[in-house]
Amino acid sequence: MSAKDLRYNAEARASLLAGIDAVADAVKVTLGPKGRNVMLALGTGDVVVTNDGVTIAGEIELGPLFERQGARLVKEVASETNNVAGDGTTTATLLAQAIVRHGLRNVAAGADPLSLRRGIELAVEQVTAHLRDVQAVPVTSRELIARVAGISAGETEVGELIGDAFAEAGNDAVVRVEFRDLPGVELEFVEGMTLPGGAVSPYLFDEGSSTAVLEEPYILISGDRLLTAQDVLPLLEQVIPTGRPLLILAEHIEGEALGTLVLNKNQGALSVVAVPTPEFVQEQRARLHEDIAVLTGGLPVTTQLGVSLHAIRLSQLGQAERVIVDGQSTTIVGGRGSDEAVAARVERIRSELANGEALNEFEVDKLRERMARLGGRVAAIRVGADTEPELIERRHRTEDAVRATRAALTEGVVAGGGAALLHARAAIDAGDREADVATGAEIVRRALEEPLRQIAINAGLEPSSAVAAVSMLGVREGLDAATGDYGDLFEAGVIDPVMVTRVALANAASIAKNVLTTECVVTEPGFGDLTTLARAVNDHSNTVVHRPPRELRYGAEARATLQAGVDRIADAIKVTLGPHGRNVLVVDEEGRLTITNDGATIAAGIDLGAVFERSGARLVRQVAAATNEVAGDGTTTATVLAQALVRHGLRNVAAGAHPLALRRGIELAVGQVVAHLRDVQAVQLTDRDQTARVAAISSGDPAIGAMIADAIDAVGNDGRLSIQDGQTLHLELEVSEGARMDCGLISGDMATDGNGSEAVLDYPYILIADSKIDLAMDLMPVLDLVAPTGNPLLIIADMIEGEAVRTLVRNNLRGSIKSVAVVAPEYGERRSRVLEDLALLTGGMPIAADLGLSLQTIQLAHLGRARRVVVNKLTTTIIEGQGNPVGIEMRIEQIRREMEERGTTHFDKGKLGERMARLVGGVAIIKVGAATETEMHERRHRVEDAVQAARAARTEGIVAGGGAALIHARAAIDASGQDEDVVTGAEIVRRALEEPLRQIARNSGLEPSTAVTAVGALGLREGLDASTGVYGDLFDAGVFDPVMVTRCALLNAASIAKTILTTECIISGPAAMSAKGAEKAGLAA
Repeated sequence: MSAKDLRYNAEARASLLAGIDAVADAVKVTLGPKGRNVMLALGTGDVVVTNDGVTIAGEIELGPLFERQGARLVKEVASETNNVAGDGTTTATLLAQAIVRHGLRNVAAGADPLSLRRGIELAVEQVTAHLRDVQAVPVTSRELIARVAGISAGETEVGELIGDAFAEAGNDAVVRVEFRDLPGVELEFVEGMTLPGGAVSPYLFDEGSSTAVLEEPYILISGDRLLTAQDVLPLLEQVIPTGRPLLILAEHIEGEALGTLVLNKNQGALSVVAVPTPEFVQEQRARLHEDIAVLTGGLPVTTQLGVSLHAIRLSQLGQAERVIVDGQSTTIVGGRGSDEAVAARVERIRSELANGEALNEFEVDKLRERMARLGGRVAAIRVGADTEPELIERRHRTEDAVRATRAALTEGVVAGGGAALLHARAAIDAGDREADVATGAEIVRRALEEPLRQIAINAGLEPSSAVAAVSMLGVREGLDAATGDYGDLFEAGVIDPVMVTRVALANAASIAKNVLTTECVVTEPGFGDLTTLARAVNDHSNTVVHRPPRELRYGAEARATLQAGVDRIADAIKVTLGPHGRNVLVVDEEGRLTITNDGATIAAGIDLGAVFERSGARLVRQVAAATNEVAGDGTTTATVLAQALVRHGLRNVAAGAHPLALRRGIELAVGQVVAHLRDVQAVQLTDRDQTARVAAISSGDPAIGAMIADAIDAVGNDGRLSIQDGQTLHLELEVSEGARMDCGLISGDMATDGNGSEAVLDYPYILIADSKIDLAMDLMPVLDLVAPTGNPLLIIADMIEGEAVRTLVRNNLRGSIKSVAVVAPEYGERRSRVLEDLALLTGGMPIAADLGLSLQTIQLAHLGRARRVVVNKLTTTIIEGQGNPVGIEMRIEQIRREMEERGTTHFDKGKLGERMARLVGGVAIIKVGAATETEMHERRHRVEDAVQAARAARTEGIVAGGGAALIHARAAIDASGQDEDVVTGAEIVRRALEEPLRQIARNSGLEPSTAVTAVGALGLREGLDASTGVYGDLFDAGVFDPVMVTRCALLNAASIAKTILTTECIISGPAAMSAKGAEKAGLAA
């Protein structure tokens, strides 16, 4: 056992206070309506922006061991407050710091820590009673709920939706917070009992539909696994004669059981849908089954309760007015259970909640979820944002606001802005207690001022004056820091939940008492260079032995370092803008050279050494990457706009403008500019030449533009367009009709061209098997079915080899049946999805065990059809598959929605795009050739971006290029009637919109201001053609940009600018070291 380090008395307590101060000083800058954000620069390279106390505290790790213990104590305060109340973490941290600081001063002056502890406990008890019994106001109106939520979320719109959610669905409602693909927020009420998870098989839906609606169904609720036909046949024998549909809810449904259901569905015997129960923990699953049984008037059928599937009766089944099932959820509407039984069940769950002091947060949420499902209504708040960091931060704020609102509904609200704690000082009375106890109570009295003091500081007001002024007011009154006015805070909508305020004080006092009564701190000794050790271990074994210490920067210094990082990246990128822009040479760690004018590539190749500048650089990289991923171009424009917005914004912050007001002005102006681009300036593409020109502008090469236009014309905007390395010095385009897969002949003996390289099958049957085929007996049933028809056979399977291949070859040679076999593309789950796509495309069914279908029981109706199939050594192309067009179109829409979902990776989007193109039909391949590998890499990259830009233009239209559209959009900015700093924020955007044109002019050797003035006097279609230096109609000159590119560039640039302007503190650690870097540094795993 290793030796410990020890510290005693004042030295021990001082080291704890130092740790508390480090965390509290970083957290408290976020307090109040004018609090700033904190930026967390993680070692992974990610940057997180937040104003949540528990998130900030959790990321701080101090170097000195003894200070680290104090920091951990205050982290516990923030975490415990957040867990109980969902808000108040910053207030709790601030109170803890104040109580500890004042307490230690008194201990140093000779006060007895235990007596101080008793005084603190006395005062906290009195304050808590005052908050509950004197100040608390019940929350009874929707308006009050919305105010509470709006304050917690820091956003009125979110508060309004949370108010609607609780007002409509009740105080016990489940309010879910979910991602939304588009910016903004929305509220949806889900009627009935909704369960996550849809049908186990798409073949239980009607053909061409992705939703099943069962009217007046019977409902089986089973805790068993349904695997064999005998598990479902007794049930079907009971239900089929009634003519009513059937919903099966069970732990698992697969194999013969599922196949039997699909077979009966296809034969028209009954309408049936099977859904797996959406719970993994057995106890939770059992409770859910009981709830569904009560709601629908049925019984849980499970062998554990002595109820057998083999002896099932109709009376044991539940019933409902309607059941709606899709691929993602199941909703039971109008359960036929007794209203009294449902009410009793709800009351029982409510009692569990009320008496559940020992329940953890997960268990509480599950109980609320069950109660809401039985109540028949769940509220879903969906949040969206322009960028991923904004989305995560907004969802986090919304989740905390829901919990804070629930706390307010439970215990009521008090005046906010620190006023309630200030007024509660009147309740502190130590009477004739001993001196040190009275001193402890006075420590609390003094600490209760601290939240108001910090709110005033963050709002630029004098803290002592604010405390004095609020002290003279009534319990409903205080300072509205958003306006600087004193008055009735309930009328102003500045209120806090009692629970939040109470829990914050209780947790703060708890840690303070622990620190004050600490006489000795015992800790493990240091590990030497913790950063090096943590890097080495984390990189090589994924085992964290210690998090490296974090560095902190505040205020103007923090923002200046972020700007320095932004400038370093932007200055390298902006030289590439416009027709006369230059290239940049990027050299990677391996010494490979890339010559490019692509902003995302350049940004990704820059890694700054300075820790805090690196955070600014990472933000710019996010802007470039996000713009490139969505629009395929505009990365340089986005970077130039971001630099301008940050630079002008920070100048105004330094001059005294408030960052949050600037943020509102930027948001206002950007919204107006985007609307102008879409609604006023956008022109839809009308011909191939415009597509070619968009691609040519993006790639800087008319030949590339022309080829991309031909390719998109051939396969459509959703068709598959593959970019490959060529074998010549030129560009080449290949276009083929039909659905093409990267899988070819497994044997040349299956070819039909005589030289073993290609097989052509006319009007073939198509077997799609989600299994391995290696035995002749596996093929005999399908061969027996197809041979009499005289048609050829294509087999697509997971794997086909051995005796099975020899059987097919032998039949080909004999002429008994022409057949070709290929191995399905992709692996695992992706392969299954591809096989489902091919089944839809050809009108067949995947022969899969989980559908209850096997090669031994196959029918001719299970096989797909096509007009022609062409198979060569590398590819298989299916031409004119005979699937239902409605079903195919629905599948395409489903894939399109998946591509648009948040969190879908670039790789996954590519795979989804391949699937969609295969269903659309037609494949174009552009082969990119060049003289050298470096040139080929650069040229291919330009082609890839140009394809995406051309597709973006065909989706949202085009606007005048060369920076002209942004110049013309300045006319849409109108901040009249807004506060001065909001107007300034809008003007920052107006000025930044000039920067792309200025940079284009600069790169072309023209005078930037002259260009801006000249273009500003022209019409919406007009601007500067920098390639010729002529002003005129840019559409006639072929100089235009996709709306999507311009829009995304501005939105992403504004996102990071708002982040930097509202950042008051940066917490940064050393960057994660790559394995190669660790090897070079001599680190061993």
